[in-house]
Amino acid sequence: GLSEEDMKGIRIYPNPASSEIYIDLTGSSNQIESLQIVSINGQVIKHYRKVDRVIDISTLSEGMYILQIELADGVQINNRVLVLR
Repeated sequence: GLSEEDMKGIRIYPNPASSEIYIDLTGSSNQIESLQIVSINGQVIKHYRKVDRVIDISTLSEGMYILQIELADGVQINNRVLVLR
């Protein structure tokens, strides 16, 4: 079946990740308007506008983070990412 990300038209990999993550907008002409990396306790770690499809996470500490993605059409997607070294 389709993963949760595929159904939303977005794929984030690898997960877990160590140095960078890739974001594919699958079957969507939408662009990513902004992206935030948020710690589990709600602190915004990084904020990007007009995101490239490769995000450098090499400076993040090990642990779980939430990617908060806002698409150009206003759709918001939250996705957990595990950072391992």
